[in-house]
Amino acid sequence: MASLVLELQREALNSTVPVTDLLRKALVVATKLSIKEFQAWIEYELNGYANLSDIPKYRLLSGSPKFVNILGGVNDFTPGKLGEKEKLSLLPTDRPIGEIEYLLKESGKNPLINMPYPAQLISEIAKNQSLPSRPFLLINHSSIQGLIDAVRNVVLKWTLKLEEDGILGEDMTFTKEEKQVASSHVYNIQNLIGHMSHSQFQQDTRDSVQTISTNDIDIGKVILILEEIKKAIEDITLPSETKDELSAEIATVETQAASPKPKMKIIKESLHTIRNILEGMAGSLLASGLLEKLKTLA
Repeated sequence: MASLVLELQREALNSTVPVTDLLRKALVVATKLSIKEFQAWIEYELNGYANLSDIPKYRLLSGSPKFVNILGGVNDFTPGKLGEKEKLSLLPTDRPIGEIEYLLKESGKNPLINMPYPAQLISEIAKNQSLPSRPFLLINHSSIQGLIDAVRNVVLKWTLKLEEDGILGEDMTFTKEEKQVASSHVYNIQNLIGHMSHSQFQQDTRDSVQTISTNDIDIGKVILILEEIKKAIEDITLPSETKDELSAEIATVETQAASPKPKMKIIKESLHTIRNILEGMAGSLLASGLLEKLKTLA
């Protein structure tokens, strides 16, 4: 007879199985075993998160704030309020996993994806300043894939734990003994997914400047300074080879910053190279100002 848990485990290992379908089957398992915590998490993923404070940290995505110009085209969104760009550079996405999978599929080979801001976040920032119409975050394709993979991994780890506890669900049915074992074990979802411990979003706050810090590197500040450096490159005379090297290092940091699991060693090495290039531009006041900001990152 087929085991429901092992079947779910095999599908979790199969990247061609949509995560939405995987979660529906996981919901059957959680419901039959009365594992309420996993049932609640699965329903959040399938239906979307009602409150940003409930969103797990793997749903925190990093990117560049943009908005659609009413005259046509897309522009950078640079809020006037101190700290708001840092907040808008990090998006806690509340959308159902099915919509996220659809966005990824529709993007094809496009390395960047437009993600609209959650209504709660827009409402919070709008208390402090006016917002342009249709603001969105431009996010790296790999970050969206990372979110989907994180959900798949949670299901996989959970099924492995169920199998370890002897809970298999033969022929779509769990025995009385299996249900008793499930009720006597604690399947803590937070151990697998974590909280929004690195979120910049704060409920009911005004005029607050927020940051996100990982291993002594402030990712939000890194993104802001890189934006300044990219704009400054246009006004600084540099050999083409140096300019290409600087652009490549900036792209490396941006890619890592957009990742759900940024590699701090790579970010620090690239930032060190960027600093060395700026230090070599003696006499440039613009470069000196950017260099001072870089020194505050770590």
